[in-house]
Amino acid sequence: MSYASKKDSSKVIGAFSSSEQFWTSFLKVVPTFSKGYLGMYLIEAKRLFKKGMLSLDAPELQTFAQLETTTAIDRRKTLEAFLPLAKTHEEAEKLINLLAEDTPEARINAMMKAATLPCCYLIFQQLRLVEGDRNLSRKACIALNQKDDVRSHQLAALVADYFGLQDVPKRVMLKLKPYQLHRVENSYENFINFVT
Repeated sequence: MSYASKKDSSKVIGAFSSSEQFWTSFLKVVPTFSKGYLGMYLIEAKRLFKKGMLSLDAPELQTFAQLETTTAIDRRKTLEAFLPLAKTHEEAEKLINLLAEDTPEARINAMMKAATLPCCYLIFQQLRLVEGDRNLSRKACIALNQKDDVRSHQLAALVADYFGLQDVPKRVMLKLKPYQLHRVENSYENFINFVT
């Protein structure tokens, strides 16, 4: 794709006035040359979403994810663009189920990049699903501790305490009693109280 055609297409992309217009164009254009168009469309999608003009629950997104021409890289880039925009853990989980590789480690890595409260909750829930995989829980704690935000450090401490990981260094101490740890799994609201 030449610079001139890229510049022309960015003018067209910036002209969407509705979610329907965007998704219709997205499905027509992006599959023809995702390497050239996907990035521009994702930038526009974020702009429209911030204006309240785009839904992440559009059936066209599901269609795009299931196209034979959609590569794993296309899915990953789309997930990385949209996951931080998810306002609820249900929205985030739909995006993960639709676009992430179907392994616990890939899902956790995608959610760590977004690092939103809904994603932190889903990391915790994903680790609960593979509770027997102490190595994955340990790796997640170490990765969370390497991030530069308090929320990640609190989640790492919570995961270490919840799963009894004694060999994981903690950057924060939660000082929770065992009965309090089990409340975390009961609801999203309880979880939020422990990591905020």
